[in-house]
Amino acid sequence: MLFSDHKLGLPLPATSPLHHDESGNGYALRMAVANGIPFSELAGLVASPGHRYMPAKAAPILAYLFGGSLVEIQRAIPEHRVSNGKTRVAFMGHTLNRSYLVRHTWPQVCPACLYECGYAKALWDLAMSVACEIHRVVLVDRCNVCGRRLSWRRPSLNTCWCGHTLSELPGIVAGHDAYMWSLQLARLFVAEVVHGRSDVFGFLNGLDLDMRQRLVRACGLSALYEGKSVQPGTLVRQRSSAEMFHVVVLGLQRCGRLMEGAAKEELVGDDLYEAADAALVALLNSRFGLKQRGRGRKEIAYVQLEFQLHQGGD
Repeated sequence: MLFSDHKLGLPLPATSPLHHDESGNGYALRMAVANGIPFSELAGLVASPGHRYMPAKAAPILAYLFGGSLVEIQRAIPEHRVSNGKTRVAFMGHTLNRSYLVRHTWPQVCPACLYECGYAKALWDLAMSVACEIHRVVLVDRCNVCGRRLSWRRPSLNTCWCGHTLSELPGIVAGHDAYMWSLQLARLFVAEVVHGRSDVFGFLNGLDLDMRQRLVRACGLSALYEGKSVQPGTLVRQRSSAEMFHVVVLGLQRCGRLMEGAAKEELVGDDLYEAADAALVALLNSRFGLKQRGRGRKEIAYVQLEFQLHQGGD
């Protein structure tokens, strides 16, 4: 067992600063292994037995134990904050308005990056980051040997529970759209502000990290479930890396069609709903000239994604 007092005890033998682009949970796993401590035992100390990731409140203890900067560790762990009755996620200097935009418990990796740099990047914790902007390969969250989903509670950053080396996972080349989307996302994630304009996905110009992810995700899910009945909770659940890759590609295609204004048919099925606030609805209307019709009781915070080009009238 790990016995430590973060006020009176001594830091652990192996210490290290946090890399500027490192995931806070990845840092905890990397340093736990360096000190011969299972991630599960560390999680039990700073959170609770069975906890599958490091919560934001663990930052002071992690900084004490492993010698990292408290400010940097706090920044690198997604933190839920309540403001005006709404829960938002603070992460790496950004504010995200939906918790499902961050992967808390099921991490994904770039095998080539794991081999080259030896740590988990914070960018991979974004649910809609689907490809490595350096190696142009699809991010993966599942071992191809045992089929098990990756977890922060695995033996080490580069080892699956079955013993397979994760840096040896096959690298699948991402298509152009998925790669360019991830490249833009990575640049925005690091810069924290929108710089300049891009001819690629011009419909996203001027949108911050939160809004562009929500827009593409909503359009991607609407395409994925078009004409299908959607069960409650389906649209807000966390997606696997493979699923989100597909959603991103579909979402970019649909946004492009809307921007071109060539399609005159209804673009989204009647049965699809997505949690959407007034800001996202206003954006869709102003940028694409679309209309959304609300459905159901007013107290239900859902807006039907039934997008049609304005043809005059309702």
